[in-house]
Amino acid sequence: MESGVLNLVLLPILIFFARIIDVSLGTVRIIFIAKGYKRVAPLIGFF
Repeated sequence: MESGVLNLVLLPILIFFARIIDVSLGTVRIIFIAKGYKRVAPLIGFF
C-alpha cells in the first residue's frame, strides 16, 4: 500500500517540481548569456 501511494502521488509531484526548477534555471541561464555573463551561465547549466 505504501509503495502504491509513493508511485501514484509523491513521485509525480516530485517530477513536477523538478521540472519547474529545471525550466527556471534554463531561463535564467539564457538571460545571463544574453546580458553577457558568460562565466556564470555554465555554472547554472551544470546544475
